Amino acid sequence: MPLSGPYCSECGEKKLTGHDLAIGHFAAHALHDITHFDTKIFSSLKPLLLKPGFLTLEFMAGRWKNYVKPTTLFVLINLFFFFAHRGVMSWDADEYIRTAGKGADKLVEQRAAQRGKSLEAYKEHFTEVAQEKQHLTFFFAIPVVALALLILLPRRYFVEHLVYSIHFHAFALIFLTLGLQALFYIALRPLVWIGQSQVVDWLGREPGINYLVGVGLGAYHFLAVRRVYSSRWFTALLIAPLLVLAESGFIVYVFQPLVFYWVYSTT
Repeated sequence: MPLSGPYCSECGEKKLTGHDLAIGHFAAHALHDITHFDTKIFSSLKPLLLKPGFLTLEFMAGRWKNYVKPTTLFVLINLFFFFAHRGVMSWDADEYIRTAGKGADKLVEQRAAQRGKSLEAYKEHFTEVAQEKQHLTFFFAIPVVALALLILLPRRYFVEHLVYSIHFHAFALIFLTLGLQALFYIALRPLVWIGQSQVVDWLGREPGINYLVGVGLGAYHFLAVRRVYSSRWFTALLIAPLLVLAESGFIVYVFQPLVFYWVYSTT
């Protein structure tokens, strides 16, 4: 279709000219996109970490141009989580066998024999494959938390709860890779000073570490729910632990057994 100007009247795309294809022009635009994207990252991370629920409110109000969109933010942080994994949520084969229920240990023994491997060698391989699937945990947990919010706060749209859940899990990824270490230092250092090294050791391993994770994520939920849903502190105090429990229950009783049979069927 002939153009009456530099832009197409149907699709809105600009017709490329020699100037657009010049290396200098291309480099300038690339530099602008990179620096503008970096600015959005930094302007998004600060409220994500320090103002729980703020990004969700901004998105709902249509003020999202200065911030990275929820799904993009989560994917970027998830990539960081993939490369900066620190051992949290690193379940081994025995953990999957335990949560898969009665008879799972026999299935593993039979599969090891079928593959001509020792039980220990097969479990090691099982763990390696399972850890590749573990990075999908929050992708599946996001709609679960959104659904829990829809049940607890039914007068809001599901998409609003979904955006809240995406932002929450973006924070959770950072918390599990970096923030948990800071929480350890703040919460456990005083216990070391007063000679409670046994308590520190217990909290540093499962199931003790799960309590620290629950406290940290529950506190974030409490602050975010109050801001996003204008909830009273008592209501937020009830909702926060319910959300943590809903997600924990999903991971332990649904996601882990699914991963067990997924990995079992492919190894």
